[in-house]
Amino acid sequence: MEKETEVKTDKRRLKSRTKIKEAFISLHKREGYDGVTITSICEEAHISRSTFYAHYDNVTGVLEEILDEALQETGSFWAKHLDLIPEKEEKNCKTPFCVFVRENDRYRNIFIDDAFSSLIVKKLVDRSSDMYYKYISGYTKMTREQLRAVLVFQTSGCLSITKMGIREKMKRWDCVRGCIDEFVKSGIKGIIEKNEKTK
Repeated sequence: MEKETEVKTDKRRLKSRTKIKEAFISLHKREGYDGVTITSICEEAHISRSTFYAHYDNVTGVLEEILDEALQETGSFWAKHLDLIPEKEEKNCKTPFCVFVRENDRYRNIFIDDAFSSLIVKKLVDRSSDMYYKYISGYTKMTREQLRAVLVFQTSGCLSITKMGIREKMKRWDCVRGCIDEFVKSGIKGIIEKNEKTK
């Protein structure tokens, strides 16, 4: 009996959280971030304020959870630059971030909203920094601080060019993306070559 009550509570909790997140996404798409308030979310989701506060402290908490869920669906945007993903893992690789944002109608407006850029970059850097350091530090004598700066730079650039491509409706996106990938690869190869010369 106790487990059955827990399952019902979990399903109800999940349903409420999903309604809140769906309301956030719909409101943001229609009205932008300024139109997303606790009151508007409650009206859109047909819930009370007390239900909202039972799940989230504020609107930012909803946004963070939406971003975390979306980012779980994306792969690393930098690993291909050094061919770091072993052949066997590549088949299971998730959609690259820039492709995910362009092709995912559900999250696209959130990812291209300039109000969220800093938070998105921080989340992307935080979720990939350990693997980035692990692989890149093997090729260079750069400090962890320097590597973090490069990762932030690369992440910010990836997000910016993705937003630009969407906003300007770039017809030859794959070509532009390929040029940028080659530019980044050449920079990383230069670091590796310089490191090998100093050994």
